[in-house]
Amino acid sequence: MSIRALAFATAILLSACRMPGTTSTPVIDAARSGDTVRLRQLLDSGADPNEPAGVNGWTPLLDAIHKNQPGSVSVLIAHGAGVNRPGAGGVTPLVMAAGYGYADIVRTLLKAGADPRLRTSHGEDALAAAVGGTSDIDRFTVGHCQTETVRALLDAAPDLRLPAGSSAMRIAKFGGCADLVRMLNR
Repeated sequence: MSIRALAFATAILLSACRMPGTTSTPVIDAARSGDTVRLRQLLDSGADPNEPAGVNGWTPLLDAIHKNQPGSVSVLIAHGAGVNRPGAGGVTPLVMAAGYGYADIVRTLLKAGADPRLRTSHGEDALAAAVGGTSDIDRFTVGHCQTETVRALLDAAPDLRLPAGSSAMRIAKFGGCADLVRMLNR
């Protein structure tokens, strides 16, 4: 493929990503970058902490979690971001943070009232996400032993269990996560 054809294909792809209704917002930009000063200014001026946007249709809270911005997460929660509000595909902020293994963000969300029993549209809860990991290209955690994240979830909800024979438990066993498996089999 020539340089000109590649540039043309790239331009078409990028224009498709900027279709109406899929552009970012200043709140999402600030949340993703961790600019808590700007984020606080925008929210104090009346910006909506729950307005979904971007190519994923995520809320600012989901975008902050995706980029591992704990300061942005705290600011958004303080300004009324919905800690149980799902994004596209039914993923909740807690399921996303647990899947990425962001234990500090998981604790922040739980303290703010996130429900560890909520499930995505695919039936996955935060515990399954933490144990099984995520295959996100930006942060691949499948097979990682996210023991601290699982501990945070079980501290908040000791009755959480994985179904017998779940794929998440198989991933933990095959990943060599013996401590995690023992914790789950208590």
